[in-house]
Amino acid sequence: MKKLFSIILAAAALFMTACGNTIAHVADIDDVKPWASVGTGSYEKCVYTIERRDISASGDAQLIASGTYVSEIEVLSDSATRVKTSFSLTYVDDDRAGDSRGLTDSYVSECAFATTGAHPIYSYKRMTLAVRPGETVNNSYTIIANYGDAETTVTTQDKDVSMPAATSRIEWRGQSSDIAINASGQIFDNEQLYYAIRSFKNIDEESSETFQLANLFDAHNNGSFSTHSMSVSVAENKETLLVDSAFTAFSTTTYNDKGEAIESIELNGNEENPQAKLDCLKATLGQTTSNPGPSQTVYFSDIPFRVDESGNTNSKVIVRIITKEYSGAQEKYNMIYHLASYTVNKDA
Repeated sequence: MKKLFSIILAAAALFMTACGNTIAHVADIDDVKPWASVGTGSYEKCVYTIERRDISASGDAQLIASGTYVSEIEVLSDSATRVKTSFSLTYVDDDRAGDSRGLTDSYVSECAFATTGAHPIYSYKRMTLAVRPGETVNNSYTIIANYGDAETTVTTQDKDVSMPAATSRIEWRGQSSDIAINASGQIFDNEQLYYAIRSFKNIDEESSETFQLANLFDAHNNGSFSTHSMSVSVAENKETLLVDSAFTAFSTTTYNDKGEAIESIELNGNEENPQAKLDCLKATLGQTTSNPGPSQTVYFSDIPFRVDESGNTNSKVIVRIITKEYSGAQEKYNMIYHLASYTVNKDA
């Protein structure tokens, strides 16, 4: 079981786990969501490149896998917003990758949540894990959940599935089992995690927020539904990250006291290989338990992205994510997600 969890975490480092089932605090969220500057019909797509590195090796951190993470969000109506993600990670074809040499792990997920309150309506995840040497079963799995109080049909990338009210279903190792979703108060589903924290009003310098996260794989493994206590804390100082120069297309124009135009996104001045400079809020995301495990570092652009000619902007775009994995007390692996492209054009 320990080896299985290490594989799953390696394939989906965005997968958060924790303990506890106490819902008390209610996170304060934005009335107008950061991705919905033009209301119903708003669409946003972020593409990230992934580097998985062994940082425990001597010298520079060794690249052992690379891949792509794609996240799309669309405001479907005044009542529902949907996020879809896809993830693929391929390990290097040499001994650095150990049992994962040359293999590819992937997943797709989808989550619908309330446009205003952001509580989950349904979620879906299909994890496809390559079989490692010595394994006799395929550990890939599918989870579908209906958070509502009535039976509904959940549309997934594979098929339409009729789900009972307040039920989560896992298909794993040739078996299917259900658990009841005993949700109360404000919770968020793991598949909407990064959009949940983007919507928090307290994503600002020296601010923090706590919230409850439903991790359905963890719940099925434990045999019952639970929520997990999480926190996100923003550092006092901003950091400047360099991204592709194409990001200057999203720059907004302001004017100084002399009436001179100042672009919000500047180039780094390298004429041979110019890059855009984004001032970012640096946040730590993790558990709030006494044994919290590794945290993540999430960088939000502090510069709003202009998304149309009318001057509308989207905000708090996630520019970089760094996850950590430990071997005993030593930090062993980092997974780094770099924002490579951004669009609000659904046809792009």
